[in-house]
Amino acid sequence: MAFTFTVIEWDSVNDPDGMFRRSGQSEGEIGSGGRIDVSTASFDSLGTAQVTTARADGRDEFPDDDGARLDSPVTLNGIDYAPGSNVEADFEMILVDPASGLHFRATWLAIDNQPVGISISRGWDIQQGRYVPGAAGLYAPGTTLTLIDGDSLHQTPNLVDFTRNASFLSSGAGTRAQLDRDGAVVCFAAGTRIATPIGERAVQSLRVGDLVLTRDHGAQPVRWTACRHVGPRMLSAFPKLRPIRIAAGALGAGLPRRDLLLSPQHRVLVRSAVARRMFDVDEVLIAAHHLVGLPGIARQDDLQDLDYWHFACDRHEIVLADGAPAETLFPGPQALRALHPAARIELLSLFPELAALLEPARPFAEAGAGRNLARRHLRNARPLLSPVP
Repeated sequence: MAFTFTVIEWDSVNDPDGMFRRSGQSEGEIGSGGRIDVSTASFDSLGTAQVTTARADGRDEFPDDDGARLDSPVTLNGIDYAPGSNVEADFEMILVDPASGLHFRATWLAIDNQPVGISISRGWDIQQGRYVPGAAGLYAPGTTLTLIDGDSLHQTPNLVDFTRNASFLSSGAGTRAQLDRDGAVVCFAAGTRIATPIGERAVQSLRVGDLVLTRDHGAQPVRWTACRHVGPRMLSAFPKLRPIRIAAGALGAGLPRRDLLLSPQHRVLVRSAVARRMFDVDEVLIAAHHLVGLPGIARQDDLQDLDYWHFACDRHEIVLADGAPAETLFPGPQALRALHPAARIELLSLFPELAALLEPARPFAEAGAGRNLARRHLRNARPLLSPVP
């Protein structure tokens, strides 16, 4: 059956800070803006028009960042769109009603690359971790909402369920678009050599069932792999997707053995007395981008495109990448959100327990703690991989 959802056309969108671009032919994020905890928006309606999408055989087709096919003709903002036009849910903002505390997803929509309006979700109750059913959960037209986050969803409470349970509904709902705009994906760049029982292999050559050597559990089978290509346009528009280059020997102990390229959020192992003093454990995992500024570690700005590869084992593991200890995919909320929808469905089907998340192989040195860890190593001229007395 065809799939129908609501759109709020631009005349009913009150957006004084320009959070949602209304014209032009580029990606929706380009030219959109807003400031966290400052910018506001309101809507005069839950929906001024309905859009129907479907595949050629009539089955549901949900708009996402790649687009879906318009099934029925529609007129939006005075422009007619014919069946077969491309309907794209390109990005979203997370807004909160300061009075009720309900969170709403406001999704930017385009047809044939022309911005057409916003679809707004039901209210999300952060205490109960669910969308509010019935009339109580619907946005009240005219209510001013405040921006708290964008595509990356970093600050959204109950992130996993908020992402998983989102759906387009004719009563007003959000988006199933899952984007990769902020470097959240945890991957190795193509060409990275992964240690296996038969020697090092390029990460892109690994297949399901192949064995890799892990720090804690010996040889373990690969259960899942996936690849994301990032082209020049994406790297130009979203520089946070650019990889981090860890030069040969930059971690200490001669590691990595050759230059290592990782996505910004990919974690590497730090073993040092500094880690022990800060975290009361000898070893922690820290995102590569927190290490930028240390000798030999920098963002790689001159690449025009690259392929990012990620893989998962039965557990979150530490493997050897060009000799350096680094994590396999940890299926936490940020990583799951960053995956393409089809890849996420496949991963969840293999690991149904991911709904409750998995135990990390080592504690994570997150955000400020991670940056402080890097600064202390720099100040004390201590390698990131060093003996702990």
